[in-house]
Amino acid sequence: IIYNGSTTVLDKPLIIFEGYDTWKILTPDNPKTNITWEDLLNEPYPQGYFISDFQNALASRGYDIVFVDYDNGTDYIQRNAYFAEAVINAVNQRKTGSEPNVVMGISMGGLVGRYALADMEARSEDHDTRLFISMDSPHQGANVPLGLQAMIRHLTDVKVEVGIPALGVTGKVWDIGSTYPEYSSLINLLQQPATRQMLIQQLSGFGESIYVDNSFHAAFMQEYEQLGYPKQCRNIAVSNGSGSTSTSWQYPPGSDIFSLSANCSSSWWTGFLGGFVVAATPFVKQLWEMPVVTLASLLPGNYGVKANFNIKALPNTGPTKIYDGEIKIVKKILWLIPVSSTLTNVEINATGNMPWSSAQGGFMSFDTYIGGIPSNLPSCVDITPPTGNFCFVPSVSSLDIQGTQNLLKGYTAANDLKNSMFDNIYTEPYYNVVHTNFNPGNTNWIVLELDEDASLLQQSNLYKFNGCTLNGPNIVCSSGATFSIIDLPSGVDLFWNKSSNMTESSSGEDYVVLRATGSGNGSVQARLSGGGANVFSEIKDVWVGELPNPVISGPGTVKCGYDVTFSVDAINAKNGQSFVWNSDVVGFISGELSPQCTVYGIDPAFGGYISCQVTACGVSKTVSKTINVIGCPFLLITPNPSTSETTVSIESTSEAQTFDEIAEWDLEVYDQSQ
Repeated sequence: IIYNGSTTVLDKPLIIFEGYDTWKILTPDNPKTNITWEDLLNEPYPQGYFISDFQNALASRGYDIVFVDYDNGTDYIQRNAYFAEAVINAVNQRKTGSEPNVVMGISMGGLVGRYALADMEARSEDHDTRLFISMDSPHQGANVPLGLQAMIRHLTDVKVEVGIPALGVTGKVWDIGSTYPEYSSLINLLQQPATRQMLIQQLSGFGESIYVDNSFHAAFMQEYEQLGYPKQCRNIAVSNGSGSTSTSWQYPPGSDIFSLSANCSSSWWTGFLGGFVVAATPFVKQLWEMPVVTLASLLPGNYGVKANFNIKALPNTGPTKIYDGEIKIVKKILWLIPVSSTLTNVEINATGNMPWSSAQGGFMSFDTYIGGIPSNLPSCVDITPPTGNFCFVPSVSSLDIQGTQNLLKGYTAANDLKNSMFDNIYTEPYYNVVHTNFNPGNTNWIVLELDEDASLLQQSNLYKFNGCTLNGPNIVCSSGATFSIIDLPSGVDLFWNKSSNMTESSSGEDYVVLRATGSGNGSVQARLSGGGANVFSEIKDVWVGELPNPVISGPGTVKCGYDVTFSVDAINAKNGQSFVWNSDVVGFISGELSPQCTVYGIDPAFGGYISCQVTACGVSKTVSKTINVIGCPFLLITPNPSTSETTVSIESTSEAQTFDEIAEWDLEVYDQSQ
């Protein structure tokens, strides 16, 4: 706890949960690499840093800093969240006064803090928190290029044994993990519970048994989303992603990230390993099980190694090879006849993935993640190292954007707060910046939220209504029509944009009454203003004034017993009207009082009709359409009338002349003179 001022009184807590802390995995023998509050204050470490103005702003407002440093920063998120709950309870028991807490979660700490607060509410525990701040936290997951993960998992398990065990000649085993220990640390990091919970795309397996496996992440997300957000505090989010869509990345979707090729001769290979070369890995057939190569090893000649490795960014669409890695042992028998054996060969293809590495969001450099390229690589290795940055926490994740997502879009509060799960959001104005970077822009915004700035609160309330639904009819009569916005926040002013064939009759805080002054197509839109900001509702298309003459669409011929559909043209199929259908030759199945009806033929006739009466603004207009009904059987009586005998036959207008032979008919015979 860093108390404000010279006292040790805890009366205005700002509880900060640290992010993903890897020191126990990467540098377990060096506790100084553990990220502390002092690091955040003073060190421009790769994940970002606190700036002095922000420190001074917190101090001047009297905040006591409670910095939570996990015992294991890569453990299950739930386990650290339960620890976070214990911290919050301890703070509440210890603090004096009635000042509620502010909770900030940095990176993974945002997930820990959100989980803790929501879980406490679910168990009816009082967290006494007024504001939750999420700092570039991966609420939908984080990203490490899938191809990079594949190379780490592949190479970590490649081993080479020197000697010929079949002849009793033993030697030493070489593997990349012992030569470059940082690679062993990386694979260990990929296996940690928090890593697997957060990575959107990830792999399982080693060597040549690598496969895509996102089940760990999916299981966590199901639990996390079901728990939801705390409801007893205001929730805000900072993203280090740019709000400008024009921002581009060094590695577009599907582009090359890394390549390595090696063609090393025996002078390097034998010097590096010594003796005859025989290869083995747990996932590749042992070389001495390959007779041709084994026999070749007994003959004089040059040995060599060839290798090729390539990593690509995830594509936008379609299958793409995102990783391929191959190592071969080659030899020229008697310095003339080439033979070779593939030590290992892995390809990973991605289909239907989203281009996470190219997304807008807080980035991480490849050097930061993998620790750079080893400096002791032999000269026979040609390498194109990844020199740029990849998106580590996409904006859609840090802002928890719902619905359709566009990874390459720049999200802003004004345009996209309505699709976020947060009460307010902040994104960088111009460029993506390093993950968890605190800078003047986002820290000034955080301070305004800490101060409960009235204009900022009003703006965020307003932004939730950007593109909101406009309630009202689809037709405006001369008598007037009311349009409104439901649940309009207080303090927001409404202004109405309308087409020239309408005039404003009256208005209130959340509504307007418009009256038709002409006829034709029109539109209505609301502008909401407050806190120095403006947003607009959807544009609602309407029909204004007297309707044009309606038109019926549908077939001119109806087969007896078959269903057909008739409709009034779309201009007249608007809310605020009534419809009545009639016909002398068809029966109605549905829609007699709607713009579209379904009918079936029941009475044989040529020159029958179907009609629809459309009423709007107190004016009714009727339209008719001539239709013929065919295929119905009927009785033909000849002659009729008759003085003695007559012939009764069953006829049909259908060319097939088919009908129900057991149908019953009613026939009445009467005397015209009676």
